[in-house]
Amino acid sequence: SRPESLAVNVTTLQNETAGPTYIQFFEMRNIGPSDILGARLQIVSPTRTPEGYAISELTTQPVVTEGFQAICDPVDLKSQITIVNCESGRLKRQERVVVRLLLRTLTEALIKVNQVPL
Repeated sequence: SRPESLAVNVTTLQNETAGPTYIQFFEMRNIGPSDILGARLQIVSPTRTPEGYAISELTTQPVVTEGFQAICDPVDLKSQITIVNCESGRLKRQERVVVRLLLRTLTEALIKVNQVPL
């Protein structure tokens, strides 16, 4: 599905460091004809632009919201890049695992990009 747009008024962010929070969901589903013994999911999300400006940060540890036979490793919340590793046990046909990430938009990249002359 297509994610919702996130509109931010950059003018109001000049003295702020953190913008709105948002949630991302990642799904791992067994669509095969038979059970699988286990699966791994790795989610990689940059927290900075190529120029080094902060764009987002993970605010809490990942949460498995569906498919409780799965677990995610703890994540360094202050890392330059967010890497989430999750592993599931047996998944029967059509079973799924859903992982929720709660992130916060950081204003540094928005302000710096907006200051670039056109």
